[in-house]
Amino acid sequence: MTIPVSRQHIVGGAVGAWVGVCVTLVAAFEGYSKYPYVDRVGTGHPVTWCYGATGADGQAIPPMNKAFSEGECKALLGVSLQKYDDEIKKCIHVSMTADVEAAMVSEAYNLGPGTVCRYVAPLLNKGNVKGACTVLRGFVHGDGQVLPGLVRRRLAEQNLCLKGT
Repeated sequence: MTIPVSRQHIVGGAVGAWVGVCVTLVAAFEGYSKYPYVDRVGTGHPVTWCYGATGADGQAIPPMNKAFSEGECKALLGVSLQKYDDEIKKCIHVSMTADVEAAMVSEAYNLGPGTVCRYVAPLLNKGNVKGACTVLRGFVHGDGQVLPGLVRRRLAEQNLCLKGT
């Protein structure tokens, strides 16, 4: 798969190695939505479009009848993921392999950077990468229930993260 690369993906003159892996992972679990919809799972019930994009990603909420192509959505996802990477790097002060970074960004995109900063970054910053990867598995609830889709996503994130150790 070719990932559209915009200037927002460029970090230090090179494309972040984690971007392609993360776009593929997140797109698979978020699913593509051509039109915006109201997400009824979890909190807030935000208007959501493309691959899980919401106003929290810093983008204007589109009209509900706006159609997005998959290419547009993957480009938007890449830009959003870079923003989440920038956010988690405010609290993760150690270098990460591309796989660990992709897993952390995926988690931040789904749960918000605060969760990664609060529960995962302290372990990474102490050099406990395996412990940080294991903590990812704990965030599997929506509306007070364990959601099978989140269980699968967290396992995939954990496996990717551990691959990077």
